[in-house]
Amino acid sequence: MNFGHIATLLAFLVLFLEPCRAEPASNVFQWQSSALSQSLPSCHPFSITLLPPANSNLTANATLGIPPYYMQAYPIGGTPTTSLIGTDQNQLSWTVDQPIGSQLLLTVIDSQGSTGGASTLLYTVTTGQITSCIVQPPAKPTFTLKANVTGALNTCQPWGLTVTGGTPPYNVSLLGSGQPVITNITLTGEDTVVTFPNRAPPGVHLVAAVSDFNGLWGSGTAIVTTQGSANVSCPGFQTATSTLAQIQAEEQQAAAAASRAHKNKSAVVAVVVVLLLLFLGGVAFFFYWRRRRQMQRKVQEISPRQFENGPENIDGSPPFQETGGHILSINSFITPAASTSSPTAANDSPLNAPALAPRRGGNMGSDGGRSTTSAGMSIRNPDRPALNGFPTASIRRSAKEIEAGLTTSHSIDSEYYDTPVEGSSRAPIERSQSAMPAPGGLSPAPRYPARSASVGTPGVGQEIIFQHQDAGLVRELPPPYADRGIRDS
Repeated sequence: MNFGHIATLLAFLVLFLEPCRAEPASNVFQWQSSALSQSLPSCHPFSITLLPPANSNLTANATLGIPPYYMQAYPIGGTPTTSLIGTDQNQLSWTVDQPIGSQLLLTVIDSQGSTGGASTLLYTVTTGQITSCIVQPPAKPTFTLKANVTGALNTCQPWGLTVTGGTPPYNVSLLGSGQPVITNITLTGEDTVVTFPNRAPPGVHLVAAVSDFNGLWGSGTAIVTTQGSANVSCPGFQTATSTLAQIQAEEQQAAAAASRAHKNKSAVVAVVVVLLLLFLGGVAFFFYWRRRRQMQRKVQEISPRQFENGPENIDGSPPFQETGGHILSINSFITPAASTSSPTAANDSPLNAPALAPRRGGNMGSDGGRSTTSAGMSIRNPDRPALNGFPTASIRRSAKEIEAGLTTSHSIDSEYYDTPVEGSSRAPIERSQSAMPAPGGLSPAPRYPARSASVGTPGVGQEIIFQHQDAGLVRELPPPYADRGIRDS
């Protein structure tokens, strides 16, 4: 039986499995090297000195750890190595055997797995006088370690480390530059992922490495630089281990939640944008419609248009009222004489001077079934020069033209009528009795509306001319006003 191999295996189990049960590994000593800079020449030996831990009562000659002692080198991105540095605590030496260009974080441990802490510097291997001692890493590592964060890591930020390959259970070692202890995390069962909340103080190089059940180191040593708050208590955060499938499911759920949140945010933004566009469009349409309506009103006010002539309500005057097929005239509002004289006598009256024949215009078009003719000009009274300043036409000419221009047909209830003169193409002129004085001794009859000639179909008949009391002969009705002569008598 080869007892040498058995002793080596037992020493390995003591060195690696024992620290897995300690979290963190105990610190019973400190160490320092003779290296004066961060550059380490290849194959160059450096002496190692053990010191009692800070704030302890141990002297330099006291027993510091249990020999033998080992140097552990953690090359960034490579595979860690463990090398014997001696059994006498006063005569310890380590030779640089890492590949040229490697960045190393170093620590010294004893046979019990107690650590003297990590080096304060991150060393770099340079080319020395000799390179034959360099140990090349395996071309195909059996398993690897991969970190989800590289570069900077905030305080209490979870750091995910995933192991691929090797033989479980695994042990993950965490050490920070200048820190007195090493944190060992053992993954139980089939767990391959460890999530560690960063509890290292800011400004530290934090390194992670992995070993499997067989005591072999995995490649892919990870490193981050810590930053953030100095309060590293991290309440509510715990170190957890899980399988890769669980981590992938959690990542998918987180991605789905983030996608839903993004979609919801996009939907809210889209709805807000659409509502804003609709509002702005409505405001723009309102002002456009208002502006267009104002322009249409201005165009209607300044554009010429045909004067609407008809029996409708003009300038607020009351419309003509028809009763029983007759239309009221101005004679309806003048007190008639006590006895009526014949039309012939009226024509012989000295008040009724012969009038000029009115000028006849062309036939007007029918409006609403009523035939109209053009109204003549007013005949001024030469005996009343004060009235000559009034306009020749009626003030309300349009309404008067409608009333005076109606073609009349005579009925027995007309107030005055004459028979046409034989052989004459024109109807005899008849004057209104409103200007005639009442016979003496006769009291005026009560005021009541008298009906004028009824409106009928066009035909040849007498032409009625209304004569007002204080004016000459007119061919249309004058503006309505009270009979002042009768009122003053």
